[in-house]
Amino acid sequence: MQIALCQINPRVADVSGNTAQILAEIRAYQNECDLIVFPELALPGYPPTDQVYRPDFQEKVRSANEEVIEATRQGKATVVWGTMIPANIECQARPANGLLVAKAGAVIAEGRKSYLPTYSVYDELRFFAPNSGELCLFDVMGVRIGTTICEDFWRVDDPHDFRCYGSDLGMELKEAGAELLLNLSASPYHRSKVSERQDVVRGVSVKSELPMLYVNLVGGNDDIIFDGRSLAWDAQGQELCRAKAYKPDTLKLTWSDGSLKAAEKLEQPELEDASFEDVAEALTLGLKDFCRKCGITKVVLGLSGGIDSAVTASLACYALGAENVIGVAMPSEISSQESHDDARIMAEALGLDFKTIPIGETLSSICSILETTTGSAPQGLEHENLQPRIRGTLLMALANREKALVLATGNKAEMAVGYCTMYGDMVGGLAVLGDLLKLEVYEVGRALDRLWGAQMIPERVYTKAPTAELRPDQQDEDSLPAYDKLDLFIENYLRNKMTPTAAAPEGLDGARWARVIESMDFKRQQAPPVLRVSDFAFQRERQTMVAKG
Repeated sequence: MQIALCQINPRVADVSGNTAQILAEIRAYQNECDLIVFPELALPGYPPTDQVYRPDFQEKVRSANEEVIEATRQGKATVVWGTMIPANIECQARPANGLLVAKAGAVIAEGRKSYLPTYSVYDELRFFAPNSGELCLFDVMGVRIGTTICEDFWRVDDPHDFRCYGSDLGMELKEAGAELLLNLSASPYHRSKVSERQDVVRGVSVKSELPMLYVNLVGGNDDIIFDGRSLAWDAQGQELCRAKAYKPDTLKLTWSDGSLKAAEKLEQPELEDASFEDVAEALTLGLKDFCRKCGITKVVLGLSGGIDSAVTASLACYALGAENVIGVAMPSEISSQESHDDARIMAEALGLDFKTIPIGETLSSICSILETTTGSAPQGLEHENLQPRIRGTLLMALANREKALVLATGNKAEMAVGYCTMYGDMVGGLAVLGDLLKLEVYEVGRALDRLWGAQMIPERVYTKAPTAELRPDQQDEDSLPAYDKLDLFIENYLRNKMTPTAAAPEGLDGARWARVIESMDFKRQQAPPVLRVSDFAFQRERQTMVAKG
């Protein structure tokens, strides 16, 4: 039996476009392969949205399913794809996150997802009805294949884990006669996700002593990034082959004499799991797909000479090409010549379109207007925040002119404690670095330099003290703890759910900084989408109130 696992990049709610991708893969492999498999919700796209409630959208999916079924009349292949199908429970208000198996123009099996996650970035019970308990098995060339969808094989035995599910579907499928396991997945990326898949999903193969095929989505859908890396394991849990990371790909395998073999020699993964090169490639795909799927060809960002804007610019050029990136330096009298030089040097190295727009006159004019109308000139924070707000206005004006997207350059540490200005440096349609702690930004910058094969970011940007340059001789540590301590506190307090006191490293007032973090939800709720690269990102993974105790 010849098998093709098709790792494709669908767009959410683009039923016709996703169907076209599926049909193209079927045409490519229908005479060569006996089994062709596509990922979870490959036809309607993942993650699901409220489109699933719309009768016209449901009809589009139903009609597209029929189109795929009809396509199986040609060739010898049995085709499996993730899609929406009617629920198999009495209440039909929600469809099922399901799969269809078709051959020769007819459906020969269907399956539904049993465990619908509602933790982390997931909210599937909002959209889908769970499987009533039916197992999905079908035969191809006399081989009995037991099939599940994503979370159904993410079972762990820890009662304190969200994934501590009541039944073991891998063993149930084996007991029902399965010789080969198949899992259709839409598994989002975060650092160390590959090792997590090895631990959890591979564990199903090891326990059941059955080989497994695992086909994953690839692509960026708003904040969520799918890394691909579809996999196959033998009955001993040894990895047979792995699809490319961050690119559409097809894994080809052969089933012969009761065992699974890779059609091609297993290559070493091109990216090390949890490396900062891996993070940089994930962000690259997230940015590239956000722009492509929104019909955006150009981006613009403020290029201050600091590390955050430098890494954002490097990433934008790496993802989109320097010809599609506009970097804008907007110095005031407070800005240092050193910062402007660093911005210019990096812009020349990258080859992006570099513009300098001084804001001193505009700042003076606004200050004069406020003094005339209110009786006093802006001072302190009021004066500081005027500067990024002027810059934000200029960036938005350029974006309108160029039909471009403004990239916000802030990082996770700044978003956590509100060290950012609403309608100023928070302006933008996408926060590329918004899930990176401050020290991680430096690491991703170095990783990008390695990926470029040259140092695009001047060394001085890495070594100088971070500063917003909104008042003379300002440094971030005038207002914040040292970033190594702040990053650790944010990780402990938010991700690890530790108490403020336990989360705080020595010398940091945990109670104070916990209050600061909790008080800044009003800013985070107005931030642009954040590309998720950790297993705890703001927005989807932290639901809270602005007005709270």
